[in-house]
Amino acid sequence: MEYTSQYRPFFKIEFYHQYFLDDGLASFASLSPADSARQLANYDWGDILAIRPSPKSAQWLAGNQILLKNTAHGLMGLIKVNSNAINEPYIDLELMEDFQLIISIRDPLFYNYTGLEPAEGMIFLTNKIPSFPAAHSVPTLSRAADAQMITSDYQLSAENAQSLDLTYGQKGLSRAQMLLNLSMQGDQSNLGLINLDGTLKAQMPLFRVHFPNRKTIWKYNHSRDNFISETKVAYPLTSTGYIDLKNPSDFNNPPTDFDKYSFPNPTASQIIYRDNKIYSEIFI
Repeated sequence: MEYTSQYRPFFKIEFYHQYFLDDGLASFASLSPADSARQLANYDWGDILAIRPSPKSAQWLAGNQILLKNTAHGLMGLIKVNSNAINEPYIDLELMEDFQLIISIRDPLFYNYTGLEPAEGMIFLTNKIPSFPAAHSVPTLSRAADAQMITSDYQLSAENAQSLDLTYGQKGLSRAQMLLNLSMQGDQSNLGLINLDGTLKAQMPLFRVHFPNRKTIWKYNHSRDNFISETKVAYPLTSTGYIDLKNPSDFNNPPTDFDKYSFPNPTASQIIYRDNKIYSEIFI
């Protein structure tokens, strides 16, 4: 009997960022379907992140006839199957197998507008938690249907990051800015890439990595009229939308003749750290 082969979707990972998807004070989750579709249409995750398999994983992927393809909102894996049995990989996969993807930050302002601190360590994303030398409770990668925001819990200490080189048998993984590990069998059945019998999932596993935007206190400096005024609360940084500060009660030490001034929203480049607080400094 003659068999022909084809590729089918294997998994998909979406990379969302609140800085680009929120609309001012309106969170992405609260937007109407039309507005959320508009935000997604203008969003390109490839502007901020780049992803590639580790050298060992690149060989494993090629050997198992698995392709990686960038999509509008993330990354998709395609796997070769027999057309006569499209739920069976062309090359059998073992439950204990895994592969690693190295994620690099393209945008130098990433941590300015992201609610995480680089000093907290590497961001580690995985559907199966390995053992670590130092106690640390790392969350698993989220399915898109119940995606959780990435927090400092996903960041590893230097000791735990270094252990990944040994865990996955590859040097240099610990130096990655972010590392994504995908195992054929996850910590929960809905996190695995294949079924226990080695067949492919009837419904493609869809994961989501959702980064929070940073909130800062907005400090306005008017050199001509010689006043400095800052907001009472921290506001989210967003690339779209506008947060209208129109009441003196929004500020500590609001200027006299308040109504004659406008208070523009800050850009991501205007971040300063002072007295254990994070400010966006705006000169008006």
